[in-house]
Amino acid sequence: MSIALNATEKNNYNIYFCYTGKECDTSLAIIKRDLSKFKNISIRFIEITEHLNADIKSKSNKSYISENIYAKLYIFKQIPSKLNKILFLDSDTIALRDIYDLYNMDVSDVLLAARGESQTFVKYYGAEDKVNILGLSNMEQYFNSGVMLVNLEKWREEFVSERTIQFLVENGSDIYLHDQDGLNSIIQGNWMKLPHEWHPHPHSLNNIFTTGGLCAQLTDGDLARMKLAGLAHFLGREKPWRAGCKSPWKKEYLYYLSKTSFNQLFEDVKKIHHKENKTDLIKKVYFRMRHLNKLI
Repeated sequence: MSIALNATEKNNYNIYFCYTGKECDTSLAIIKRDLSKFKNISIRFIEITEHLNADIKSKSNKSYISENIYAKLYIFKQIPSKLNKILFLDSDTIALRDIYDLYNMDVSDVLLAARGESQTFVKYYGAEDKVNILGLSNMEQYFNSGVMLVNLEKWREEFVSERTIQFLVENGSDIYLHDQDGLNSIIQGNWMKLPHEWHPHPHSLNNIFTTGGLCAQLTDGDLARMKLAGLAHFLGREKPWRAGCKSPWKKEYLYYLSKTSFNQLFEDVKKIHHKENKTDLIKKVYFRMRHLNKLI
């Protein structure tokens, strides 16, 4: 919905939804109904359940990982061969402005454009210890696979999906970040960086994250960079539909959710946000009173 609401009328947008399992049928019907009112938006649903390699899941060292995390490795086989470029977005991503400018970036000389992972994030998730397994010369070559502008011609020519799947079958138990680690191992630095506004990392906002967790205060510079953001990707555990989310873009998520027909989900998430706002207010009053007591 966020893509549609930020779309420019003069441009046309073809959106492919990749999913697994019949349990998605109700959600797909809602999405189809909601987006049908946008004349310049065409949608197609692609089920990849039958294509998933069971060996990948069995090799994963995390039992809670859903097979959906590997969907991006299979969707490229299902989209029209006439397409030479595609913008891939993880499902926990929202558009904050028109993505047309992002799609028009030139990626003809590389396999894809993405955002390099912050070194803090990479170290936290253990990828730095996996340099030898991934075959990277250094972790500066490592990218986040949640937002990728992909050169499909090169992707197909170099059999990226097939090689990544094979890598995961052989090494799945030794890596942590699953499809992302696999893609990095195969692509080997043949990518370019997206402009920061098209995939801002919350960790790069000076005062949001600290070693011990999240901060509530944002600097003027943080706020300025947030206003320039074209996409918001809710990384890791920072999901706006979960309690405790401190993402600076969770209000935007709630706004776009309110524009859909997922009414029950909207009410549930709104209750979570409302409860947290009350808790934050109580905490602020408590600490303010403590401060006043010290002054007295």
